[in-house]
Amino acid sequence: MKRAKALTVAIAVLTGVLAVGLAVALTSQAGPSLDAAPIPSGAEACSGEFWASHPESWEEYDSNVHMAASLFGPSGPHADDTLMDALRYTGGEDGDGARQTLIRAATVAALNASHESIKFPLRRYESPPTGGLIPSVRNLLAGNDSKAMLSAAAYLDSYSALDCPLD
Repeated sequence: MKRAKALTVAIAVLTGVLAVGLAVALTSQAGPSLDAAPIPSGAEACSGEFWASHPESWEEYDSNVHMAASLFGPSGPHADDTLMDALRYTGGEDGDGARQTLIRAATVAALNASHESIKFPLRRYESPPTGGLIPSVRNLLAGNDSKAMLSAAAYLDSYSALDCPLD
């Protein structure tokens, strides 16, 4: 008998006095899904195109580091790709394309979250039990729910329209 398990992961938002949460609910029957909170006023982020063109601006990550060593777990079809490779993924609607779309969006979000000069509201890691961006993405990648991966990627991509203070 399949038992549904739910795990709620809240990502704390640190933009002055503003806070917002990102909840990821995981169930064994429905697969991962994402309920995104609105982007707070004053939030900043740089686009994937910016990060791909300016690896010298990266903080805490190296563009040549393999993803397995830095962000998305020890194995998987893209474990040997670098973070720079991930920024160049074109993605797709299902299967590996959805996985690439999520990895690309999450790489951009992690680069924004790691930069001290950017008021990016999502945190890469939070103290248990709230989790964080990277654990939430790892959970989604562990599943096979393309729709949930694309939903999470779309939410993360929505930050790309924000002002980039590094431009």
